[in-house]
Amino acid sequence: MRINRLLCAAITICTVLVAGTSLIRTVQSFYQVDFAVTWVEGGLHVDEVTKRSTGDLAGLVRGDLITAIDGVSVDSFKNPLFSLASGFDHVLTVRQPGGTVKTPIFRPPPPRIQDVYLARSAVGAFGLACAAIAAFTTRRREALTFLLLASASLLVGAIPYRTAATAVGLAVLHRAAGAAMPFLLIRFFAIFPNQRRRMALWDTVTTLGVVWAGLTPLIPDLQAWWPVTLSGLRGLFTASLVFGIVVQVRRWWKAQDQERDRRQIEWVGLGLFVGLISLVFLVSIPGWLGITFEPFSWLAVLPLAAIPLGFLAALTEYRLWDLEPISRDLVSATLVVAIGGFVFSFTNFILQTYAGGLGNIRNLLAFATGIVLVLLLKPVRMRVEPFLDLWLHHGRPTPRWLLTHSTRDLATAEDPRALLATLGEILVSGLDINPVATYLKTDLGDFRRVFPQDHDHLPLRLASDIGDQPFPHEEEQGLSSLGFTQKIPLERGGTTHGMLYIGLRRGFAPLGSEAGGVVSAFAAQAALGLENARRLDELRRRAEEYRILHANTQRIIESSAAGILVCDAKGRILSANSGAAEIFGLLARDLVGNSLGTFLVLPKTWQTQLPLHAVNAEAQTLTEPVIRLILAVSVLELDTGSFNGRVVVTQNVTELRDLQDRVREQERLAALGRLTAGLAHEINTPLTGIASYAQMLGDMTPPDDPRSSLMDKLVNQSFRVSRIVANLRELFRGGGGERGPMDLGEAVFKAAHEAIKSIEAEDTLTIETPNDPVVVWGSPGAIDLAIANLVRNAVEASPQGGPITIRVTEDHENAVATIDDTGPGVPLDIRDKVFQAFVTTKTERGGTGLGLAITRDMITQIGGKVWLEDLPQGGTRATIRLQPCRQPPASS
Repeated sequence: MRINRLLCAAITICTVLVAGTSLIRTVQSFYQVDFAVTWVEGGLHVDEVTKRSTGDLAGLVRGDLITAIDGVSVDSFKNPLFSLASGFDHVLTVRQPGGTVKTPIFRPPPPRIQDVYLARSAVGAFGLACAAIAAFTTRRREALTFLLLASASLLVGAIPYRTAATAVGLAVLHRAAGAAMPFLLIRFFAIFPNQRRRMALWDTVTTLGVVWAGLTPLIPDLQAWWPVTLSGLRGLFTASLVFGIVVQVRRWWKAQDQERDRRQIEWVGLGLFVGLISLVFLVSIPGWLGITFEPFSWLAVLPLAAIPLGFLAALTEYRLWDLEPISRDLVSATLVVAIGGFVFSFTNFILQTYAGGLGNIRNLLAFATGIVLVLLLKPVRMRVEPFLDLWLHHGRPTPRWLLTHSTRDLATAEDPRALLATLGEILVSGLDINPVATYLKTDLGDFRRVFPQDHDHLPLRLASDIGDQPFPHEEEQGLSSLGFTQKIPLERGGTTHGMLYIGLRRGFAPLGSEAGGVVSAFAAQAALGLENARRLDELRRRAEEYRILHANTQRIIESSAAGILVCDAKGRILSANSGAAEIFGLLARDLVGNSLGTFLVLPKTWQTQLPLHAVNAEAQTLTEPVIRLILAVSVLELDTGSFNGRVVVTQNVTELRDLQDRVREQERLAALGRLTAGLAHEINTPLTGIASYAQMLGDMTPPDDPRSSLMDKLVNQSFRVSRIVANLRELFRGGGGERGPMDLGEAVFKAAHEAIKSIEAEDTLTIETPNDPVVVWGSPGAIDLAIANLVRNAVEASPQGGPITIRVTEDHENAVATIDDTGPGVPLDIRDKVFQAFVTTKTERGGTGLGLAITRDMITQIGGKVWLEDLPQGGTRATIRLQPCRQPPASS
């Protein structure tokens, strides 16, 4: 091995030295003056000066002798012609034929650079570098042949015919290297890749061919055979290329189960395609068509560097598993460059041939052609790449396509098990990875197999700490024996959600960088999907818990007898339960959006904003009938961090408050009753005596006596006091007599006349009763007392002499008696409590406030109702409504 490396080093060094020497000589030949000059003893003799040449511009004429360049004698230069033609401006010392010396300034002409030669030499040097790397970094048998082939290529490219003609040694090496190339090319393809073929006979033939070609410059008799030999070598070189291509295609086809050998052949084929296709399209085909475009001659040489690069990649087995994307990019780019260059050269040929006289229009057409090519070649490449992908991936989807389209399947999977099953199917069917297994982390912390579902040899469960262990861990030895080569934790945010185990592509090929990147992207997407699925599952559980909690809360709220309202801080109702809807007499949805103050009389401090907390606050509805409520308020967080809501609980306490009022009233009346009973007993005894004595005095006083009227008043007032005492006794005793059928009209007529007579206002009373009896269920005592009180109130409320009108009517449902006066009406401040005991507007006239209270109690006890209302024309109407009775009243 050491000897081989020393041999390779010697070959490389010798080749570089020879090629460098030739390169220096050839580059020096680029620098030539553009007039005839001869190097003679003493200087450079000017033989001929053409017009407008650099010599003519410097003032040189035929016969001049250049003796010095920039003050240095010409005889001191090793190659004075190169020194004269190179560099920048020179100061020449020139001796003219007459002996006169002059010192003109000479500007050398531009060098005649041979672009093709330089490009060929650069490609040859690059090829030698690739071969040297292969020879020194591998132990491949083909590496030495590759090095010899690269050395021969560099010598052929770096030693042109003109340079070889100046030195016999260079000529020998040039011809020998040219003869060796086809033989070495056949030898390389014969033993590549890793072929054990013996090549001793062929090496002998190669040696003979190289020796024959190398001797032709040395032996004059063989020199005549060189043209024939050169033609044969060119044909042999073409045949060697065809031979190599055919042999490699055949071996590639047979190496179905030897993926490594196939990839090496593909590397070499890719290099040959990229290197030769440009040469064919840019040089060969235009040459056959008679189209020449000088820039493409050297540009077409540069892609030849892909050939040794492909050989190097194959021998070093560089990125064998990334050939698909590399081949796609290189082949598509090469096709675009080759086709574009050919079209451009053809268009340029047409323009030069047929549009040469158009001047600037021709330039414009050439520019437009370039723009059109740029616009068209990119779509062409976009169309070519899918076909290349289809061929390179054997009809399967490309990793890029899988990454674009299959990611959607992973992103839309909501079930973690379905997601991992989809991931396994994508890797197996899309990337042809076999085997593949996926495991899902369970709630217990271990991992359970998801894909494949049915596999007897794969473990069903893995330990929880398996993700922290290098592969293969002791528990993963079974996976390793089944062909798994890599473990990828499906991890995100420091949490492992699952495990992915993969093997090789098609069971034997490692993953390339593109496929590996796609697998990593799929794993990251799967980890994200698993995390999202777990969060979604947790969110669903929480949503279900919230739904159940919300439903239970709603049922509790709806089942509550109290009204529950959710409001904002300003009292706008956001939701209401059925209890609240029942209290306000509306549907719950009709309450939403309205202000709480729309329905309730709220405390003044609640008008702008509801309190954060309140209990047992009193309120009542604005609608009739009035409902009395107690309110409780609690704060509610409607928005996160903002306590801008209120829960208002309302309780209907109308009956409770009425009952409490009645209890208090009854307690008060009971106390007053006990007091009144005692007072009535104490007052009635002397009052009876006073009334009797007053009547006796009245009887004893003649009518014409002036004191007779006073006696009548005394009797009436004593009777009035007696009635007041009787009213008090009736009020607090709660009597009213027995109920039965009676004629309301007759009872009203009698009671009204007795009452009006007692106050001497008979001329103000008008009574309207129907012709037929109006029979009601009632008590004569209660009706008499009620009518008497209402009539006296009407007379006292009306101005003196004001009419009092009493009407008795009947319909199918009620019997009604009304008493209308012409007074000022009931003041607003006592209208709601005028029927309460001891409430009166006649305090200054001796009113006790018991008449209306007794009237209400009497009528209520017999099943009726009494109320006051203002008349439109002024005055007040007192109305008694009783239940009619179809049974005729008993005869009196």
